[in-house]
Amino acid sequence: MASSRRIYDTTTKKFLIATGIGIPLIFGVFLLLAQRGDITITGHSGDMICAGTIQDPCYAYINFTANVDIFLYTKDATWTAFNTSVPMKEIILQRSWGSGWRTINLQEGCTGSWCGCYWCRADNTAEYSIVFRNRTSYQLRFIGYKNYPSDVVHWSFGDIK
Repeated sequence: MASSRRIYDTTTKKFLIATGIGIPLIFGVFLLLAQRGDITITGHSGDMICAGTIQDPCYAYINFTANVDIFLYTKDATWTAFNTSVPMKEIILQRSWGSGWRTINLQEGCTGSWCGCYWCRADNTAEYSIVFRNRTSYQLRFIGYKNYPSDVVHWSFGDIK
């Protein structure tokens, strides 16, 4: 098994097109990583009822352990703009950090140790958005805002029906 993986949005798009799975691209990357054995998913949330508004956002969680170092790259990335079953107004990715959550902007480079760049400081940025380190466990949270509170959104790390 490789010691690290560089993951670009184009790799994930090709995987989702080949498999015919229609899910948001950011979810697809975790499905791809699990299928290749790069991560071991240890838990995830299911569907829940939510309005998808600021007052009542929709949440989805995934817990996993990285089996290799995984770098998610930003170059020309469109991580959330790909074939959703129900169009979402916005999906925000966060990782647990201490007693709270840190937002990961997949369109920007990593700027500190919280996203895996031990050498980054305020005056420089890595080309990747986040690193998941080998043999480290992570909890990620997706916050979703709907276009319409009546939309029914199914969260999945597999096929959405």
